[in-house]
Amino acid sequence: MTSTPYVPTRSLENCTTSMTASIIDAIRCLHVNGLRIVLIEENGILRGTISDGDIRRAILAGIPLDAATSTIMNAKPTTVDPSISHVRALEIMRKHAINVLPVVDKDGRILDLLEMRQLLTAQLHRNWVVLMAGGLGTRLRPLTETIPKPMVPVGGRPILETSIIQFAGQGYRELFISVNYKAEMIESYFGDGERYNVDINYIHEPTRLGTAGALSLLPRRPDSPVIVMNADILTTLWFPTMVEAHERSGALATVALSERTYTVPFGVVSVDGDKVAGIEEKPSQNLRINSGIYVLSPEAFDWLKPNEYLDMPTLLSQMLAAGAPVGAWQIEGYWTDIGRYEDLGIANAKFGEIFGEVD
Repeated sequence: MTSTPYVPTRSLENCTTSMTASIIDAIRCLHVNGLRIVLIEENGILRGTISDGDIRRAILAGIPLDAATSTIMNAKPTTVDPSISHVRALEIMRKHAINVLPVVDKDGRILDLLEMRQLLTAQLHRNWVVLMAGGLGTRLRPLTETIPKPMVPVGGRPILETSIIQFAGQGYRELFISVNYKAEMIESYFGDGERYNVDINYIHEPTRLGTAGALSLLPRRPDSPVIVMNADILTTLWFPTMVEAHERSGALATVALSERTYTVPFGVVSVDGDKVAGIEEKPSQNLRINSGIYVLSPEAFDWLKPNEYLDMPTLLSQMLAAGAPVGAWQIEGYWTDIGRYEDLGIANAKFGEIFGEVD
């Protein structure tokens, strides 16, 4: 069977130059293509890359601009094969902190150059996002006596605002926010979402329905997987990759997991009858915990009853008891929930490093 030919996302004109070309030739390519990178090739085979940063370092090192590109190129760039999905390509770019990614075949022949900005513009996802913002935030009292927990500032802006900005940046446009406690403060701050380039609708819980029960108030049964997340969470999770994995798995629901290490502050004694068999001083245990982030297939909504309280762990337990497939997705990167004052202090201290400074 003949495979489908790879269709490039862009012309490679002004994106490549040869190993024997001069550094000044590479600078000309960078100026024209506007990508801050040029591919160094030999007979169509990728041999390396040169970024604008490589050129700045070369100038500082006193390397003459008429030297060959091969003298300063990165000979081991990150590349992907033509089977890569755009969702996975974006995840690799994020992980390696790069904005472009060469696509090469099994022989190293250059096929394409993927650009993050271009993929993000094209990659608008049809999935709904539901943010659960109706909780009372009792563990953060007295702070939450005046504002709802999702509006507590971390890094200079409300927790929920950081999440909305992230979803918008990852290509999600249809957002629902489930509100109850001090709902008017959340609605007046975010409005219809226009300034974030998203469409925000609000789910009003007449009484608190839980993280799963509130989903019964959505306007209709969704036709694609839905992301559900607690609104007191900060994470660097790349959601399109999780959704893609969920769809491949055939699971009814997928829960994102975060790994935590817990240390017992005492020596733990094991016994054999009435004798000590061993003593382990302050042992540690790695546990995978429910992160409060889920992807639900449309069929999962058939398990909900209107206006009936149901939390998400109970829903997942019901699915498992019935033999329905429930998937797991390990979060790579940062995750925290702002449940206690201690968490709030740590999140504020780390925010700039992880999410960047707020203007």
